[in-house]
Amino acid sequence: MSHPKMKELRAAILTALLLFSLLLVLLVRFSWKNEIPDYPPLPYSVDVVVVGSGLAGELTAIAAAQQDTDVLYLNLQQTEQQIVPPYVPTFWFAARSPGLTAEAEPAYLPETMALEIYTRGKEAGNYAQILNFCLQSAASLQWLESLTGLDLVNEAKTNQVFHKLTARQLSELCQETAARLPKLVRAEKDWLPLRLKQQGNRVKGLVVRTAEGQELDISARAVVLADGGFASNQELLLDYAGLKGTRPRLEGGHQGVGLQLAQALGGITQNMSQVWLQPVIVQDGARIEQLIWQEALLFNAAGQVLTGDNLTKILLRANGTVFVVAGAGNAVAQQIKTQTIDDVNLLAAVLNSEPAAVAEQVKQLKAPYQVAVLGLVALTPGGLTVSEDYAVMGQQGALEGLYAAGELTTGLHGRQAIPELFLTEAVVSAKIAGEQAAQWAKR
Repeated sequence: MSHPKMKELRAAILTALLLFSLLLVLLVRFSWKNEIPDYPPLPYSVDVVVVGSGLAGELTAIAAAQQDTDVLYLNLQQTEQQIVPPYVPTFWFAARSPGLTAEAEPAYLPETMALEIYTRGKEAGNYAQILNFCLQSAASLQWLESLTGLDLVNEAKTNQVFHKLTARQLSELCQETAARLPKLVRAEKDWLPLRLKQQGNRVKGLVVRTAEGQELDISARAVVLADGGFASNQELLLDYAGLKGTRPRLEGGHQGVGLQLAQALGGITQNMSQVWLQPVIVQDGARIEQLIWQEALLFNAAGQVLTGDNLTKILLRANGTVFVVAGAGNAVAQQIKTQTIDDVNLLAAVLNSEPAAVAEQVKQLKAPYQVAVLGLVALTPGGLTVSEDYAVMGQQGALEGLYAAGELTTGLHGRQAIPELFLTEAVVSAKIAGEQAAQWAKR
């Protein structure tokens, strides 16, 4: 072989070796490149999710967390202000022993309490649920005392089974409960529940929309609905009870969120038309048990004078809003909070009427005028049908892993709301439902 051909062969071999080396370097380089695969996000996972609002929601989350479970609380309450509830804040409890009653008095048996509640509800309630509720009423009240550090029982007259809380006691109770909540559970305030997740007849969590607008999949072994009934949802009140003109509850919740979540999975309801209407002061939501308005005038929103002796019926005729106008020194200002208006022109502006017409209407009243705005709010004794352990019921039995508490449920009140039972219901049902959900989650 000639010398030039040898040079060409060596050049070809060298070129091939260089190309092979370059290819090898590229292969090694790309094989070591750190690429992150695009996997779908992992689901958020907890033991128990509580969809709640107010005292019932907070207590349900606490009760579940005290059973050594991981709890996520979705808080649907819209306000941090302590609101006076539109019902009589009363504890109604029973005890088999004299531990919670005066030694000189016989024990108030749970069976006696259950019969009284069942009778007052026109014998239309769930007696098994009522009896279990009464059996756990005293223990629930003691649990609430240990939780908040408040001495509620001993401040009552111990020979009375009805213990009406003062405004101070109720405020302290709500404050202590709210303070305890974040120490035990994770709470999210701006997450909107969209739908429950279900596998067969078993609830497996829910899907929410976060504050950023993203859908988040939450896996859970149990879900508790405790956000109130549908008393602030004008559309549902019209559909179920034919009511309009009521005002939303100032404490928040009660929009029917939990109700509709359960219904979408087959949860059944009862007594949805049995709505209790309560007159309140619009400014702070305080209930009006009885208003004496002699020598005072009632106006509707169009400035027309109203007459009648039933305040609820008057409010319904006025589409839910009534202005009470009293003169200086009238007893109305001693019963309810009023605002002082010095002259007729300003009063006419408030009443959306002509000054001359208002001057003629109030000529017998002495200035300055005392004015309050009244409205109607709803209490809903009907709602989701539950077992005595507050499991939500479907057509084929309990929906496994789904519980409810508070005003969202039915079964206690029957066909007639029992106002002094609402606070007791919030506490007792929250303890039962929270503990039962936690026990289910730990199975």
